[in-house]
Amino acid sequence: MHFGTTLHESVYMPWKDKYIDYSKLKSLLRVYPSEDEANPWTEDDENRFCDEIFNTQLEREQHVNALKQRIDSALDKLKELATVEPTDDNATPQSGETSASRLRTLQTELDEITNEIRELKKYSNTNYTGFLKIVKKHDRKRGDRYKLRPMMQLSLAQRPFNSEQGYSPLL
Repeated sequence: MHFGTTLHESVYMPWKDKYIDYSKLKSLLRVYPSEDEANPWTEDDENRFCDEIFNTQLEREQHVNALKQRIDSALDKLKELATVEPTDDNATPQSGETSASRLRTLQTELDEITNEIRELKKYSNTNYTGFLKIVKKHDRKRGDRYKLRPMMQLSLAQRPFNSEQGYSPLL
């Protein structure tokens, strides 16, 4: 199975525009039936490809910060709810009902966040694989003159959600 098909099948629809645009990167590689002197790979081609992969495609992963903010907000609400919880005999039934209602709302929010974290893990794995596959294809096509894999691995290692450590604060 080709990676483009795998990518298409694993897309989480709310984040559809955040995935790596593998087909665009593949088209930028301009895969010729037989590369000859009539169609050489130029510095401009290399710059265009690198700009797209490093400055456009990798920046798509920044949307995960919104999820982290939702998590922080939910944790703050949970802490607030824990301190408001009536513990003495003066508590009114209304305050207990309000707390229970807020707790149910918060539980629903936390369930949604948990599901998004699962999708984030799949998303991250898919994009990570896509980046490595496209630079491997690039390096194989371009020979020793242009090697992107070491730079891509370094760049991906610096991203928060391309390792288990990136998920541990969320879980």
